[in-house]
Amino acid sequence: MTRAPFATFADLDTAYTLPSGYQGAFAASLAVAMAPALLGGVTPGLAAAKKEALFNVANANVRPAMVPANPMAPRATSGNILTGWNR
Repeated sequence: MTRAPFATFADLDTAYTLPSGYQGAFAASLAVAMAPALLGGVTPGLAAAKKEALFNVANANVRPAMVPANPMAPRATSGNILTGWNR
C-alpha cells in the first residue's frame, strides 16, 4: 500500500482501502458536516466522536523517535532496541 493524498473520489462504486481508523474518521466528519441540516445542530456526543476519531488517526501516524537509553553514556556504546547494542 502506498501513501498518497487524494482530493476527490473517482465515483460512488470504487472501493478504497484505507488504514485502520480512517473509515471512522470519515464517517464522524461526514456526520458532523450533515448534522446541522438533519438534526438542527451538532450534538456534544457527535462532536466528541469526531474528535476521538481524528485523534486516533493522528496517533496511528506517529513515528516515535529512537532515543538512546542513556544520553550521558560515552559514544563507545551505541545502538538502540531495534539495531542492537554495539560495544
